[in-house]
Amino acid sequence: MQLIRKEAHPIKLITTYLLFIPITQSPIPSPHYPLSPEGAPSSPIPITPYPQRGPRVPQSPVPNPDWGFFVKDCYLVSHN
Repeated sequence: MQLIRKEAHPIKLITTYLLFIPITQSPIPSPHYPLSPEGAPSSPIPITPYPQRGPRVPQSPVPNPDWGFFVKDCYLVSHN
């Protein structure tokens, strides 16, 4: 018996996709994350404020002595 491969119909694919999203994104609460009294899922990670940092000081780039030669070589190669 020879198996015949059928191409998936685009309408069927779209319908399956539209039905699949609401099922996977259902509002049924997970038993691992209990609901808070307001009804919203409680956060599994405690929310803490960001640590305070000092002012950012921009770092000056360190000049590379070979950069000038590299640019000159590229200019000579591209303009010959």
